[in-house]
Amino acid sequence: MISYREALTKYDVTATFLTSVAKNKDIEVIQTGDEKFAPTYYNERQLVELLESRRQLLLIDRLLVITGLPMFAIEGLVESGHIRLAAGALARFRDPSVHRSEIERFRSRIEANASAASFPDGKPLTRTVLNAGGAGGGLLVRLVQLCLDGRIEYSLSASRGGIISHVVLSANAVELVETMVDEVAPAPTPTKMTRRDVKMYLDMPTEDVVAFVKAGVLQAEYNIDGESVRRFNESYITTATIARRLKIGVLGVKRIMDGYGVLPAHSVNPLSDATGVAWRKADVMPIIKQSVLARRHREGVGSTAQQLLDGLTAGGHDIPSDRRSSEASKPRGAALNG
Repeated sequence: MISYREALTKYDVTATFLTSVAKNKDIEVIQTGDEKFAPTYYNERQLVELLESRRQLLLIDRLLVITGLPMFAIEGLVESGHIRLAAGALARFRDPSVHRSEIERFRSRIEANASAASFPDGKPLTRTVLNAGGAGGGLLVRLVQLCLDGRIEYSLSASRGGIISHVVLSANAVELVETMVDEVAPAPTPTKMTRRDVKMYLDMPTEDVVAFVKAGVLQAEYNIDGESVRRFNESYITTATIARRLKIGVLGVKRIMDGYGVLPAHSVNPLSDATGVAWRKADVMPIIKQSVLARRHREGVGSTAQQLLDGLTAGGHDIPSDRRSSEASKPRGAALNG
């Protein structure tokens, strides 16, 4: 056993932490009296093990680089139990952290569930989410959950980047993803979000994120307020997401919306019909669902709805860069590291 005073001197530990260990009986502790300042003794071996485990903690922010996932996806995986935060004495008086062993558990599950065979016609998971129009982050979270649970077919590439940057979904899995877009709940929004995270969450280029902040549609000081991002995703949809869902070019979106008499809810780029535009989900989602349903049931003969879309979007341009349509996009490895 080691006394309270000896532990303070011998180990890199604070008085507050030692007192909490005794109060919560995290390890074997002997108190020689009932009075407040009665001498207290700790099981030294258990104390050393506890302190060593605390030194193995990594702040949750480190997972961004290690996993290749944005913070909203990390928080979604924490909520579902697929990533376990350190708890109890291990994490006391620390910012949210994970033990190094949890990172290895995450990595090993991804590796163990991967197919040994490669999929030449497959697509990187993160690119698949983007191409599917998976704004709101829920699709990304759900796919990573399925990988960790061994419930979706994928292989691992040798691309650079975090753990998830290596995941390549099979062609069958990619086809399945398109049916999941409207079935997943949005990912949680962190209290503060970086521009990069908002770009991914809302499916909009960084310059549009900045423009929507300047217009007051998104609120920000240094980082962007997560609640304003959640409200935006709940009420609006971007031109890029609409284009991906309809499998058309971004310039065709306005022609379709004009055909249905739908006007933008916000337009923060007066020089473009393709960027800086947000549409009300209530106006747009029925159009998207009608088109998707028609496409899924079409058997070589175009439906009236699809013919209307094809006619309105004839000559539309592909989504440039991170705004490309799924037909124009090609797998590019670590999509989250761009």
